[in-house]
Amino acid sequence: MIQFNDRATQTDAAWAISYITDSSGDHAKAVCATNNMVPTLISHIATCGDDKLITPSLRAVGNIITGADDLTQFCLENGFLQCVKVLFEMRKKNILKEACWALSNVTAGTKQQVQAVVDFGLIPTVINLLHHTDYKIQKVNIFVLRGVQN
Repeated sequence: MIQFNDRATQTDAAWAISYITDSSGDHAKAVCATNNMVPTLISHIATCGDDKLITPSLRAVGNIITGADDLTQFCLENGFLQCVKVLFEMRKKNILKEACWALSNVTAGTKQQVQAVVDFGLIPTVINLLHHTDYKIQKVNIFVLRGVQN
């Protein structure tokens, strides 16, 4: 359903996946093990341009990233950091908050995952977002930087 050519169906499927990945680590692992599920979600985030599909896709991938380090690594290997860069350029408040929340979970991961965030050049944007007018975006970016500091 997530790969179906109808945007409404893709959106509903992405919301369903976000609910599934929010329930347990085993469910997140199952989603990662499903053929092309994570790459498809990441592709939707990076290329669709539709907030209605980006939001549940980002939430699903963010839920996966909150889990075990190997699941985070799987998302990184499938282009999650490239998505974050695209989302930072969108400048939409709810999307920025979700992207930064997911990124804060990456920086809570392994040293290699933190280094990947640094190497990808996302930290200057994170620092700039500390000046954002929305307190929630500022707050979540403090967590991103705290992960980098550790």
